[in-house]
Amino acid sequence: MRIVSWNVRGLGNAAKRRGVRDVLRQQRCDMVFLLESKLEKVSAELVASLWFSDSFEFSFEPSVGASGEIVVIWEVARFRLIESAVLPHAMVVCGRWLLEEFDCVLVAVYAPCGGHEQREVWDMLESFLSAKVDRAWCVAGDFNVVRWSSERAGCFRMSPFMTVFSEFIDRVGLVDLPLLGKRFTWFGPSNRL
Repeated sequence: MRIVSWNVRGLGNAAKRRGVRDVLRQQRCDMVFLLESKLEKVSAELVASLWFSDSFEFSFEPSVGASGEIVVIWEVARFRLIESAVLPHAMVVCGRWLLEEFDCVLVAVYAPCGGHEQREVWDMLESFLSAKVDRAWCVAGDFNVVRWSSERAGCFRMSPFMTVFSEFIDRVGLVDLPLLGKRFTWFGPSNRL
């Protein structure tokens, strides 16, 4: 399976959508989490302008004002949706990877910038994920916080919000996968696969 998580910082203009489509076509991913699209509505026509084939389904979380919005798109020949849920600052899709023949929970996160609001998101995700322990799960997105000061240029000490994020990762047992591109996408323990 090939999953792309991308903070696109807006999909309002045609040039940006063409650029996104070009990257998705090149990567030939099975699923994509598009974060911060800044759109209040997402139509099948808009998704078709982004996806590289006619065989897709999608789910989305509407934006609040000029920020937010998560769009999750997947190739229907690779992933079958069982259920989806919109949580504050997160979009959850539960389904089955068809070729690999296993069920999983995928969570796309676009966390707020404020540390107190982030704590609420981590607590909510922890509660949600603890109810899904019978399936493999993957958490990806834009967390708007780093785990260690070494992950951010010019940061020399741990902030309380970094500590809260790190404790959340430890409590739910997430591990950093060796991925292409940027680091810091967190995944449920391998014993759940």
